[in-house]
Amino acid sequence: MSTTTIAVADELANLEKSILALPRHGQTYLLEMLRLHLAADPEDDDPGELSPAWQAEIARRLRDLDEGRVQPIDGDEFLAKLASLYP
Repeated sequence: MSTTTIAVADELANLEKSILALPRHGQTYLLEMLRLHLAADPEDDDPGELSPAWQAEIARRLRDLDEGRVQPIDGDEFLAKLASLYP
């Protein structure tokens, strides 16, 4: 095994230990951010531009809000609830 491979393996082991030490809601948030990152189109020249799938999802969510199918909640309230569910 090369020195680089060993260094990367050590770094990944340390990262895993740090992630597992996070509270559950922190792990969930990180997982979602990684999922979004990995779902991004690597050929996309402008990472600030949303894919058509995300544009459609945003439009659907806004429609749900406008038509009263869902109710918005305060961000701090959401994070507190999430923390209580996943301590």
